Amino acid sequence: MLHDILKSLNFRQSYTDSCFYNQEDIKGYTDSCSYIQEDIKGKTLVGIYVDDLLATGTSVKKVDEFFNGMKVVELKDLGAVAKFLGIVFDYDVESGWELDQECVIEEMLEKFGLSK
Repeated sequence: MLHDILKSLNFRQSYTDSCFYNQEDIKGYTDSCSYIQEDIKGKTLVGIYVDDLLATGTSVKKVDEFFNGMKVVELKDLGAVAKFLGIVFDYDVESGWELDQECVIEEMLEKFGLSK
């Protein structure tokens, strides 16, 4: 259902490895969890994992347009991401985004009996 809604909003599945390989190398391969919408006003990127969704765009207006179009599935815009799939996100105007996976790594070490 979500895939069909995204297609109706002119999103297409993205070739996630296209920056590493040319289109011939990955012909027919798409990551069904990532979507992109491009138009004259900019780009919107959406990543989906089970029931988690992360959306970003070239402008706040593009992200707002995405959430307005997704009202049919009652998505909520929770604002700037702070944590997604165990990864902590921190934004600084001067240096940009910083991603920290320390919590995920510590949980995995503990789970497998490899912690301190």
